[in-house]
Amino acid sequence: ILETVAMPAGTAITVDTGRRLGMGSVMSLYNMANSSAVIVGAMGGAAIEGSAGITWVFPAAAGAVAVGVVGFNLLISRAKKHG
Repeated sequence: ILETVAMPAGTAITVDTGRRLGMGSVMSLYNMANSSAVIVGAMGGAAIEGSAGITWVFPAAAGAVAVGVVGFNLLISRAKKHG
């Protein structure tokens, strides 16, 4: 459910950035990041499930998302300060 909220915002940021830096470059980075997230998420979830059990997969995923949100906000605030 939360991904459906984040996807339009992520796409809008991608398009806005693409207008300034080149749409092809930004879209390739966006797709690479999405593909990497799918692989890392699946492998990480499997590793957590194998070592700690299924009940730890979901809290770990929520923690990973929280770290991503904080990191994204730090990067955006830094980008706004530098131009």
